[in-house]
Amino acid sequence: ITWTLYDTGKMVFAGTGDMAEIEDYDGAPWYDLMDYVGSLVIEDGITNLVRYAASRMYNLASVKIPASVAVIEENAIYSNNEETVFYGADGSEAEIFAKAHEFSFVADTEDKLNVYDEGTYNNITWVLYDSAELVLSGTGVVGSLTAYTRDQPWREVHIYHVRTVTVGEGI
Repeated sequence: ITWTLYDTGKMVFAGTGDMAEIEDYDGAPWYDLMDYVGSLVIEDGITNLVRYAASRMYNLASVKIPASVAVIEENAIYSNNEETVFYGADGSEAEIFAKAHEFSFVADTEDKLNVYDEGTYNNITWVLYDSAELVLSGTGVVGSLTAYTRDQPWREVHIYHVRTVTVGEGI
């Protein structure tokens, strides 16, 4: 399993099969970077998430877990951000884990699971899917963002890709 942390705060675990065990929360190779992770994407093909895989990612806003993940060990993902949203298939380990740990869960269809880009803006998390849907989640006021200004955090790359906007209940 490989991992990449992008400048946007998006961390991606890629590969196939089981993750190697991690002995302690500070034993992950990415431990020193955990404060910079805002979103975690587990790519299809990975079959488990081991203990401490994403432990102490305190700024984690979103987690995408594919149906290929059959086991999520206790303490595999820990975020003290109550607004963390898990994305995955209905009835998946992602849903079971999220609900057991009182995180929000959003069931996605396969085409929606392909994240084009994502980020955060104030207390709002935004995800743009390949299906051209922009999903805003979190709580509070988005603020005054117009289509004719560069204020929108998703505008630079995405303005022509958005066909549908879904606004979460807390916004």
